Amino acid sequence: LLSILLIGVCAEAVFGPVDELLKAAGHQRVVSLIYGVSVPLFFVGCLLVSSYGLHWIAWLQVVYVLTIFFLMNLEVHKRFGFFVIPGRPRFDRLMR
Repeated sequence: LLSILLIGVCAEAVFGPVDELLKAAGHQRVVSLIYGVSVPLFFVGCLLVSSYGLHWIAWLQVVYVLTIFFLMNLEVHKRFGFFVIPGRPRFDRLMR
């Protein structure tokens, strides 16, 4: 169960700066809208799958986190023209 939840934690660690970027750029309403729609849907989803067990709720939480950060990443691409993706730091450029 914890290993399933760890997938969502890793996704939040990788794509977490997306919502901070949007909020820092003055697009708090978009972030609030995404959370305002997705949190009630997550709650309804938890009610629907709760009879199937905790594993289903854990997978629903992973889908919830991935969906939120996917939508915010699309919004960053729409507003700024790039995607927030993980990558290797380019320290070789700093050494020149």
